[in-house]
Amino acid sequence: MKINYCEIPMEVAYEFYKGEEQTFAYPGSPDEVEIESVEVGGYDIYNLLSPDQLHDLEYIILEKI
Repeated sequence: MKINYCEIPMEVAYEFYKGEEQTFAYPGSPDEVEIESVEVGGYDIYNLLSPDQLHDLEYIILEKI
């Protein structure tokens, strides 16, 4: 997915996991995204990003889905 983060265009590869509905006996679970790579200009910068930045990217992806 192509996204802009801090004015920087990025190509993010991710795995999406659909959450489960809440029931009487089960509280449910939210949708989740697991980022696999973050490319800028053809270079994978995943290892350069902080946990907070990765969380921001996950949130952006979930908002676009």
